[in-house]
Amino acid sequence: MADFYLLDLERTIQSGVPAYWKGNKHGYTYNIQFAGIFSEELANEIVKHDLNNTTVKVPVRLAIEVLGKDLKANENC
Repeated sequence: MADFYLLDLERTIQSGVPAYWKGNKHGYTYNIQFAGIFSEELANEIVKHDLNNTTVKVPVRLAIEVLGKDLKANENC
């Protein structure tokens, strides 16, 4: 099974910067280094039960490929 980041589209669109869920579903962060990593099972449940359909899962593997080993997002937000 893969691990996932959860991206909140509503906050991302409002801020213009990717907004990720923190671990244990405790808030949001604009820095992927502080984002929670969720199991596939938990990520699927969260996305499925999101009434606004604004949460999407992003495979950690894909984030590493796209962002590189640094994985730093905009720290000024």
